[in-house]
Amino acid sequence: MPSNPPRIFLGLLEMASIMATYDKAFKALGYKTWSVMLRKNPFYPDYHYDKVLLKGDPSTLRHDIVSRILRALWLRFLKLLIFPRALLTCDIFIFVSGTHLLPFRLDYLLLRLCRKQIVSIFVGSDIRCAEAFEQEMRELGVLEEIQPFINFVYSLENSHYPAKRRIVQAAERYSTLILSQPGYGQVHQRPYMRFTVPLDTAQFKFHIPDRVVPLVVHIPSRPEVKGTDKVLEAVEQLRAEGLAFEFRLIQNTPNAQVRELLSESDIVIDELYSETVAVLSTEAMATGNAVLVRYMADYANVPEGCPAVNVTKDTLAEKLRELIENRALRRSLALAGRPYVEANNDHLKITQQILDWLAEEKISDYDFMPTFYQQFKQAGR
Repeated sequence: MPSNPPRIFLGLLEMASIMATYDKAFKALGYKTWSVMLRKNPFYPDYHYDKVLLKGDPSTLRHDIVSRILRALWLRFLKLLIFPRALLTCDIFIFVSGTHLLPFRLDYLLLRLCRKQIVSIFVGSDIRCAEAFEQEMRELGVLEEIQPFINFVYSLENSHYPAKRRIVQAAERYSTLILSQPGYGQVHQRPYMRFTVPLDTAQFKFHIPDRVVPLVVHIPSRPEVKGTDKVLEAVEQLRAEGLAFEFRLIQNTPNAQVRELLSESDIVIDELYSETVAVLSTEAMATGNAVLVRYMADYANVPEGCPAVNVTKDTLAEKLRELIENRALRRSLALAGRPYVEANNDHLKITQQILDWLAEEKISDYDFMPTFYQQFKQAGR
């Protein structure tokens, strides 16, 4: 660490607990931070940030057009107030999901003119373009496998090419470093490094219950995205076969309670339409569970040796049956999970890696060299 370490700005969206975890890690490494969030994540109510711009429960807000316009103007005013202080006091700016402080992302331009470093982190639907995503999944031969998720992506507001490309263009023009993944990075042109979920394993109690009759849990943030209907079908099929297991569907539960549950469960079923191993699967491995999740290891550059069982909606019942019946297999997968997470997702290692990449300024060996976007453009999209 340098004798006069740079101060790090973190903003403006909290996705799961990613920004709070970065904040904790940078501080542990001896760096000062300034965390500014638009609002708190309701599933992580106890996490602290230096400034939260919008207070209160979003579900209680009025959504008529006048109220929405007034809120937007007030938020823009607050961000305008924050920018001068951030510019004067911070040296590294970490923005998640293309967030920004000034209209039209003029802050990105001004920050670079002032020789500040910008890290742009993308985590999923923030830049996933529906048309490009569908085309690439078709070319990879997995479109039918994840069709329900494709339909969901199309249903999202601003999921189409122009909106997503504007976000990515600003990041690619001004950022020193981009962290992303190919599963949602179809419109990237610049090389980028892999975004890996940072985890403070000290927060997660490692415990393998090793029950004869296992407890299986599924904890979807959005059931239509995670394949919950297919999970319930598989559970009912195995129950009809007479298998002995307990199943719990957990929704709308604060993360502190989820962590406690994960330390008491045996098997976790996560996403059935994903390309990578995301937050819940990582937490489940850290707490001593056998995990079932869909991922494309080579495509997403998932670190080698991942003990999560790779499933699809069509193989879930078969793989779940095997874990329920094979107690020794459950135990071995659970034992392998914690060391894997500590080796690949430790928040201190991940934040130090970001600092090392920034120190290099020009990375010689990128994790991903995107080529799909050029094909997408040539196809007249």
